[in-house]
Amino acid sequence: ACSRGRGVVVVICSWLAKQCLEGKAEAQLSSVSDFQFKLMRLFFLHIVDKDLNIALGYLAKFRVFSKSHSKELNELMGCLAYRDRLPKSPYAHLLSEAQWDDARTMFLETAFTVLNLPMHSPLATCMYAGCRALPSILDMHASMEKNVATAGMVPADSSELHADVDLGDRCLYHSIFACPILRRDVDVAMRLRCGHIISQEAEVSLEQRKRVKCPYCPHEGAVGDSARVYF
Repeated sequence: ACSRGRGVVVVICSWLAKQCLEGKAEAQLSSVSDFQFKLMRLFFLHIVDKDLNIALGYLAKFRVFSKSHSKELNELMGCLAYRDRLPKSPYAHLLSEAQWDDARTMFLETAFTVLNLPMHSPLATCMYAGCRALPSILDMHASMEKNVATAGMVPADSSELHADVDLGDRCLYHSIFACPILRRDVDVAMRLRCGHIISQEAEVSLEQRKRVKCPYCPHEGAVGDSARVYF
């Protein structure tokens, strides 16, 4: 822990303070604040068993986190009672190397959030999503082939298979919907009776005599049959 000395903490905290002064969005400020607290907590734990006076003076810097991190601050206060035997105390988990690993990850996430940049490249995200989805698609394709072989079913067009695939937290982003008809992001999405989703604007453009023909399948329904989708 000595290699991660006070200088590193001061430099990073100065960068965090600069971000707060530049009028970032609320979500970005929250991310900066959480990381700043985590980093300051790690530094406090680094010095608490070395110099009690410095540690007590450093505690005053946590005043700004009294409301947002009250539980964690109570833990830090408890550490003072075990400062001579902290590795064998109820707070030993705070000294884990995993805490520094989490801080490194959190620093990257905070930096990318502040800079409005994705943490992973678009190409890497597409590759990740494709690898997660491929097993489900292959299973569906194999099932269709089996039905054709055993039941003599007429083979369906499998060039486009629809499947719900859980891509995990890594692919969670803010909610947007890109209309496949208009080919741009829209605010209002509508689900047709057949299950296909298009924008409300596209639905209006496809309307003929108060009926809408789905652009993806033979289904045709009344305008009132569609329902708005909330993401």
